[in-house]
Amino acid sequence: MKINQNGSADMNVRFGAEQQVKKYLGDFNPFVYIQSMLQNNGFAVKGYDRKQDFGFEASRHYQSLEDFQQQQIKPASGKGIADIVSFQYNKKEQLFFTVYDVKSKMDFSGVYQDVLATARKQLGTTAVAVQYAADQLQKHMDLQFKVSLPIQAASSNADKKTDGGKTLAWNINPIAKNELAMTVKVPNIRNIAIAAGGALLLLLILFIMWIRHRRKKKRAAVQPEEPAKE
Repeated sequence: MKINQNGSADMNVRFGAEQQVKKYLGDFNPFVYIQSMLQNNGFAVKGYDRKQDFGFEASRHYQSLEDFQQQQIKPASGKGIADIVSFQYNKKEQLFFTVYDVKSKMDFSGVYQDVLATARKQLGTTAVAVQYAADQLQKHMDLQFKVSLPIQAASSNADKKTDGGKTLAWNINPIAKNELAMTVKVPNIRNIAIAAGGALLLLLILFIMWIRHRRKKKRAAVQPEEPAKE
């Protein structure tokens, strides 16, 4: 996800696996369920099949973080108890900063089990064989969630930070719940400028008062003493 300076966000999703996984899957495509889920949630999806790997990419634009929060991603069937991806953020207005506390939960375990069930039906094989194929798929998957920010994050529980803390990456476990958190402090330029201007004005006044005080002391020092009266 890339968060833009105007508050909008661009979500890009890529699921892929190495080509060698296909020998365990036959003609079964393990990404069909997830592709369908994302398409039902407004994502543009495009598959790829390259020399080293295969999978798909999906993208969607959100007008704001509020828009992203309100449009949670649901399972393709629409019958899931919990959202696969949930997102919450708390906005705090301070004098010099607006603080965003962002938390997200990702749980693909339900999708993972649905994929296994579908594989058993399509491949007509035993649960043990399907589980073995799924384990091989999991080993050769690199599942990450990455966020690119216009400014450095104040704090996060990201597994990797690059670009001076502006890009954060979390390793996602496809069969467990994943909790992501970060805090971003956005400077309030207007308030900072007003405060800086006020501080400069105060310094200028103090400087002028100091100059006047020094001049008075110099005048008093050079003023001739009156002769004593007889």
